[in-house]
Amino acid sequence: MTIIAERIERLREVEGLEVAVLRAGIAWAGPGQKAAEAKQKMVNAEHQVQMAQDDFRRALRAVEARDVALGTELFRLHNAGNLSRETVGSDGGALVRDVISADEALGKARTKTKEAQDASSAAHGASNIAWRSVLLALDAFRGAASLADATGLARLVDRVARPEPGDIAEGCKERLRALGEKA
Repeated sequence: MTIIAERIERLREVEGLEVAVLRAGIAWAGPGQKAAEAKQKMVNAEHQVQMAQDDFRRALRAVEARDVALGTELFRLHNAGNLSRETVGSDGGALVRDVISADEALGKARTKTKEAQDASSAAHGASNIAWRSVLLALDAFRGAASLADATGLARLVDRVARPEPGDIAEGCKERLRALGEKA
């Protein structure tokens, strides 16, 4: 095999590894975006819990302003998880109904937060698995490529330090097109 043929073979091998990195980056973009969206939903749900807690405290303070003992008892029932229309009764007046409604809204908000956390955990798990594929492909490329071979991936390597799913996917597709591969 001549030197030229060896260099061409080496170039094809390195290019194949580069394509593997790019395809792994594109494959990660979807799960990465879903993980980012799930995190935002979790943040939004936590904000809803904060607002519901504020509403509950406000309603409880209104009751305490009129009857401290009643407010204390409602708070005790709330902490025990037993505050409901059945435990308090339906004839407590508008202020008590407001406390019970605020407690129910807080419970619903906490349930949505738990669901959002579970969804975020699942999305991040899938994203981490796909991201690991990117890192493994990148390690294989770095191991096989010389510094001169790696210049085409310099921008991708920089993006790996601060991954944004959309940026990596677009950068990978752009580089694949430059290599004459289907994106």
